[in-house]
Amino acid sequence: MTTGGKKEGKGKVKLPQVVTRGKVSLPKGLQSIASELGTLAIMWGGLESDVAEFLAVMLGKHGETGAAIVGHIELKQRLQIIKHLAFILKPDEVWYEKVLAPINLIDTHLSEERNRMFHDFWTDSVDPEKMTRIKLKPKIDKTNGVQRLVQERKDLHHSDIADLAYRVFMTRLKINTCRFFLKRHLEKQALPEK
Repeated sequence: MTTGGKKEGKGKVKLPQVVTRGKVSLPKGLQSIASELGTLAIMWGGLESDVAEFLAVMLGKHGETGAAIVGHIELKQRLQIIKHLAFILKPDEVWYEKVLAPINLIDTHLSEERNRMFHDFWTDSVDPEKMTRIKLKPKIDKTNGVQRLVQERKDLHHSDIADLAYRVFMTRLKINTCRFFLKRHLEKQALPEK
């Protein structure tokens, strides 16, 4: 499949070749952004999987049964359920606080940052080392008594996305540490007394 790059007839504008044989040709600045977005997508998929597995452990449902249950619950709802179950199941206050920290971080910051990275529009920046991310949903801004619609713009370097991917990865580690601790705690509780 090819878009542009060919002259269709007299007077037609020749467009740059963008897609050739399934490969996308991106501007140089966007290539590193795209690479980091790919890393972020992989890290986020892992985070959602870790949250789902944590919820399955809390519910005492493993394997296919756990997947059948938690797979039909959206991330935001999983996070709320985990908060409530963590309160009920907490082995101690320290563990409970360690669960709340990453769950709240995902719910209040990471989800929004991730969504902005994937759902906003990317374009060239004045700074050749960066790209501009434009939030598609405008807001009404009232500056100096004048109301106008504005779209949030933010210049980002590919390292900004790498930083977010790293924070997602570190959050995964915290969630998995809490999950492993809870699983061990629940297994000990299930053992018959000697």
